[in-house]
Amino acid sequence: MKNHYAPVHTGNLYVHMIMSLLLFIAACKKNDPPPTLSADQTTFDIPAAGDQVKLKIKANVNWKITLPDWITADKLSGLSNDSLQLTIAENTTEAERTATVRVEATNNSTAPAITITIRQKKYGYTTEWQQQFTLKAIPWVVGAIAMDDGCTIVAGATHNMETQHSESFVLKINADGTEAWRRFYPEAYFSSKNTLAAGPDGVLLLWYNQGNKATYLRASDGGTAWEASLTGIDADYGTAAVRADDGYKIAGIDNSNHSNLVVQNLSNNGVFTARNTYAGYDGWFIGMAIAPDKSLAILTSASRAVEITTINAAGVHINKHRYTGADGVYYEAAGIAVAPDGSVLVAGYEHTAAANDNNILLMKVNADGTRAWTKSIGGAGFDWGTSVVAMPDGFWASGSIYPTSAWTGQFTYSGNKRWEQTFTIPGAQDNNDTYLAPVANGAILVHGTGPAVWIARLKAL
Repeated sequence: MKNHYAPVHTGNLYVHMIMSLLLFIAACKKNDPPPTLSADQTTFDIPAAGDQVKLKIKANVNWKITLPDWITADKLSGLSNDSLQLTIAENTTEAERTATVRVEATNNSTAPAITITIRQKKYGYTTEWQQQFTLKAIPWVVGAIAMDDGCTIVAGATHNMETQHSESFVLKINADGTEAWRRFYPEAYFSSKNTLAAGPDGVLLLWYNQGNKATYLRASDGGTAWEASLTGIDADYGTAAVRADDGYKIAGIDNSNHSNLVVQNLSNNGVFTARNTYAGYDGWFIGMAIAPDKSLAILTSASRAVEITTINAAGVHINKHRYTGADGVYYEAAGIAVAPDGSVLVAGYEHTAAANDNNILLMKVNADGTRAWTKSIGGAGFDWGTSVVAMPDGFWASGSIYPTSAWTGQFTYSGNKRWEQTFTIPGAQDNNDTYLAPVANGAILVHGTGPAVWIARLKAL
């Protein structure tokens, strides 16, 4: 007997296939993982100078990111797992700031959004330690140099009450603020400011003591490694030294002709070699700095104005420019530095005749000699700048605020202030300079305080 089967109609078969496909899709969806969106890190602490950080996104959905105007990213959206680089701009607001970066799924995904918190510090420093070191009497600081081992060498003059004569002193302070050693030099006088230069294992000092001398002291114990005579330079008119590739450059005013500028080379073992003389100078020698191209920027002061001379690496006199204030405003220079782009920075003070007061003077001069900008800092009274130090991304300056405060500040090369602070110093006299020596993650400030030297270590926040 034969079996008989009912014929299957084509329409029923199509419906059957559709239903099977829908059941298959539904079964697959039940097995799909839920939408996810996360980040490897949700909080970043950024220094005031800005930074770049990498953010890793883990997701199985499309996503996009929303940023404030001071944060940028190399991409603003992505698909599934990815990473992006955030660039946080420099904080110039003088206050800490916080931003919330939002990462959210797109295409109507139900994955919850995530937030990334960016906290950025403001520019500023805390006083890590401060010390006062009592010397013989009335110390007058002429400079401070930071060494590679974290110590600071301070030099200046004091008065010996027993002999009733002035003496020079050199003081080494360890990185933790303790004293390493001190040395006194009877009947020795520093010729002016800017007379210290750091060497490979010590410090070079310029002074006059029965004749002008260059003395190299070992940083380890303060012993004299060598001395050389500064022949032909009148230290009464000021001298300066800067470190060069093969030793030092020494500059000052000619001893026999005070209208001539003298620049000499000094080797690492105290031997003078080349000597060049340049005519046309009638003022005081203030300081000198060396540029990245090995040219010299020399600072002199004459007739209530700032003078800057450029001498190239071959010893050729390129130019001399004179910078004056407006009518009734007079300039006095004190410190000089050269920025990485070859521009010159000057610290000193400006005197306003009508008000009979001084303000701290900061000035930037472009490499071609044109004046970029001038800043005046201070209030009523006699305030003055002492030193300026070029850094890769800006510069430090230091000075004194009348009557007994030390001042320091950080600025961009366009002249914008990042941070400034004054420090009231117990026992300080009203006519002492404040010197600055940058160290790792901060700076050393040095100021005379009457019978002592005040030294403070500033550490970045």
